[in-house]
Amino acid sequence: MPRILLCTVFTLLLAPAAQATVSVQMESLFGDFYYPGGTITLEVLVTANAGEKDDTAFGGILYDSSRLTLISSSQNLLPGTVTGSGTNLWNAGQLSCTTVRCIAFSQVAYDPFSSSPFGPFAVNVTNFEIAELTFQQKPDDRSIAPLFFDWQSTPTTQRLDFFGVTSARGVCVMALVMDTPGATPCPIPEPGTAGLLALGLAALALACRSTASRLTPRSGSTGRPA
Repeated sequence: MPRILLCTVFTLLLAPAAQATVSVQMESLFGDFYYPGGTITLEVLVTANAGEKDDTAFGGILYDSSRLTLISSSQNLLPGTVTGSGTNLWNAGQLSCTTVRCIAFSQVAYDPFSSSPFGPFAVNVTNFEIAELTFQQKPDDRSIAPLFFDWQSTPTTQRLDFFGVTSARGVCVMALVMDTPGATPCPIPEPGTAGLLALGLAALALACRSTASRLTPRSGSTGRPA
């Protein structure tokens, strides 16, 4: 009986969880490789579709300016209209770029005709492309080491901030070269606590299934010893 109860608990824990309602995803638009001397285009997708509210959205990407040059960057305004008007209530901030960080998106919401002009406001977006940036490897850079792009996390006034999300996974792209000594692959992320827990629960579920199959009487059998 205790074993059956334990298996039931783990089965419930393994039930599909609801999808995250707020997320920020950065990815390389043309794969996780780059041609030496070529370009890398990053796309930023955001989701906030369960009534979450905020009045600002900001994200800065850290990059290696000794090897890369920003060619272009653009952002798309989050959806939302000013009360009694077709004007978008989200206003774009400046997309500046330093030798350390490039701002991917910077937006502030304001509705002068609302009882709460500065919000916060809901946006209801799923995998919305909020930003796109294109970098090029500098001509004098002969390195074929991976290139890393991460979200700025400090100081707190300049960190990623999207409807409560303040940290997200970055991107690593590898040089696409053939038979070239020194080409280093991107590191494989270590499994987090949640991943290890999921693996453990999956193993326990398989053990429970095996136990259940042994306890189930075969066809034509009463399940009792003769």
